[in-house]
Amino acid sequence: MTIITARKNMKLQKLLEEVQKDLLMQVMIGVKNGVITIDYSEGFAKEFVDMMPFVSERDIVEKLKALAGRHRIAQDVYLKYVNVYYENRKHKLLAKASKHIKRNNVEKALKALKQKSCLFEKDRLR
Repeated sequence: MTIITARKNMKLQKLLEEVQKDLLMQVMIGVKNGVITIDYSEGFAKEFVDMMPFVSERDIVEKLKALAGRHRIAQDVYLKYVNVYYENRKHKLLAKASKHIKRNNVEKALKALKQKSCLFEKDRLR
């Protein structure tokens, strides 16, 4: 395993832990407020575990979207992380374009922006 792969895996693991904590918090609030039952929360947890493994940040967000479509308690968590995902993609994309512009390669910058734009409808997760 390379250092880059190890870093990506650590970052992905940290993200997954944050998602799990947020989902657990939603479950706890739902049970406390009587919105969901213990049985429902167990089924919800099993469904989330069955979605594993997660291979990328996008994979986590896509699976959260599916989960949020079936379970209202996952919707806020999905919305939080889909926004983080697109914000990260936007920053990476702009950094890449900026790098090309600094090298006086505006055409390459525009091409990168067009090809990788998260604004294309087919690529949207929201």
